[in-house]
Amino acid sequence: MTLLTPSHPVGPAIIWADTQPLLNGAGQPAAEATTLLDAGCYVVAVTAFNSAAFPGEPNTQPATAKKSSNPPYSGYFSTYNRTTMANRVHDLLTAMAFSRTLPKVSEVRLIGRGDEGPAALLARALAGKAVTRAAIALNHFDFDQVTEPTDPRFIPGGRKYGGIYGFVPLMEGQTLIMGARETGRYDLARQTPGVTLEPQTRSPAATAAWLLK
Repeated sequence: MTLLTPSHPVGPAIIWADTQPLLNGAGQPAAEATTLLDAGCYVVAVTAFNSAAFPGEPNTQPATAKKSSNPPYSGYFSTYNRTTMANRVHDLLTAMAFSRTLPKVSEVRLIGRGDEGPAALLARALAGKAVTRAAIALNHFDFDQVTEPTDPRFIPGGRKYGGIYGFVPLMEGQTLIMGARETGRYDLARQTPGVTLEPQTRSPAATAAWLLK
């Protein structure tokens, strides 16, 4: 986890869940993060579990708990262990709780993009009122794109219970979902108060502007 502290904290803490790094090769924040810092926001970046940047030994998530690889079977593993996606959601929830302990932080907001968009959406759904505003880019993802249990986006029953949009009615507060594809329970998500669905993804600058409203 990486924490950037503004010179004069007056805004919310922003959880940064993004495939793109928060800092460039020179150790300077991305332009969007600089905008957030200038607005007085803490920026808390979470390294995705089991990603290339994640430290330590990876969780390989066994795909062949049965003596067969056609098709791979993960039922035994995912019954007793978190999948990669579940661990990523867990880490985001932990970052949200940590952010509430920072000086002068009265609320937590969330930005999720790239491969981290789906995990950010699930974390936002579980966080309830703990997150007041969230901007999430899905890149047209839904669980129908997950064809192998080794896919890091796999969660048991993800597609069975309405896909990614089946989680949206759990959300409270304002949420912008970009790169939304009309699949699964899309219509139900569109009717959720406070949720805005857009087929395209806004620019980083426009996303930051929306998040700071």
